Amino acid sequence: MIINLLQLDKGYDDDTIVLGNFDSLKIVKFALIIIGGMMLLDYVPDFLRYSFLAFKSEVSANGLDEFERMSYGSSIDYFNWALSGVNIVIGYLMLSNYSKIGKWLTRDDKTLGNNA
Repeated sequence: MIINLLQLDKGYDDDTIVLGNFDSLKIVKFALIIIGGMMLLDYVPDFLRYSFLAFKSEVSANGLDEFERMSYGSSIDYFNWALSGVNIVIGYLMLSNYSKIGKWLTRDDKTLGNNA
């Protein structure tokens, strides 16, 4: 009923979908964008939470309250805080330089075996 209402079946001769000219470089670039975006989406909330806990424990006179210890954790985990910060930087670099990284990953090393 929706197809007939919107007339989506008009002007199509076959049922195939042509995605265009996808070569290995475009696939690698797309994968880098997806991976970098997922890294940012995954680690930004953790980084903000650890930043909040560190700020709260430094500013507050008695550190973290019991309610915050139960909901956020018992202590500030500096290793995971640094790890999330590093992953944010890596994700940002992947998103901002996906073209250069994609070209580097899909380069042709034809001169590698020819030493003579």
